[in-house]
Amino acid sequence: MKNNKNSFLITKKPSFKSRDLEKGVSLTIVLILLVIISIIGISAVQISSSGTKTVTADRDLRIAWQASEAALMDAEFDILGPNMSPNQRTDVFAAGNRLEFAEGCGNSGIGQGLCLPTTSGKPVWLTANLEANNGSSPAVPFGTFTGRSFDSDGSQSGLRPHFPPRYIIEVVEDKEAFSNASHKVAKKFVYRVTSMGYGPTESITAVTQMVFRK
Repeated sequence: MKNNKNSFLITKKPSFKSRDLEKGVSLTIVLILLVIISIIGISAVQISSSGTKTVTADRDLRIAWQASEAALMDAEFDILGPNMSPNQRTDVFAAGNRLEFAEGCGNSGIGQGLCLPTTSGKPVWLTANLEANNGSSPAVPFGTFTGRSFDSDGSQSGLRPHFPPRYIIEVVEDKEAFSNASHKVAKKFVYRVTSMGYGPTESITAVTQMVFRK
C-alpha cells in the first residue's frame, strides 16, 4: 500500500522590513564614505595651503637675509673708503682712532651708527634699535656714507625689500695686535658690524653680523 504524500513548495516572501534595513545600511555606508572623502579632501587643501605659506615665508626670509648681507658689504665700503658719497668718513676708521664712536651709538652726522662696546650687561648690538621705521634709530641706511644705491619698495608690492637695509659699527680693540705685550705698538681696532635687512614686508627681518679687520 503506497502512501501518497503531497509535497508543497513554500515560498517565503521577503519582508519589507528586511528591504528597509538593507537600504538603511547602504545609505549609512555611503554617508560614511562621503564623510571620509570630505575629510581627506579638506586635509589635502590644508596641507597644500600650509606648504605654500612655508615656501612664501622661506622666500621672504631669503630676501631679507640677502639685504642684510648687502648692508654688511656697504659697511665694509664705508670702513675702507674712499667712496662716492660726499659724506664719506674714511678718516673716522684710521688706525688708532675711535673719537667719533659714542656710547650707545651716534644718532646723527658723521658719527651715525658708530658705537663703543659696552663693558657690562647686554652688548650694544642687542640693545640698539635697528628698525627702519624708528626715527631715533642710530642705524645707517644703505648708501648713506658710500653713495651706493639699493633697490627697495615701500609699497609692499613685488619681491623687493620693503626698506633699505641698515647697520651699526662697534669699535673693538684688536687683541691680536697686542699679542707681543709691547707698549710701542699703536692701538688697532677691529669693527663689529651688525646689519638688518627687510623682506617684502616690514614684518620679515634678518640680522647678520661680521667682524672686520681693516
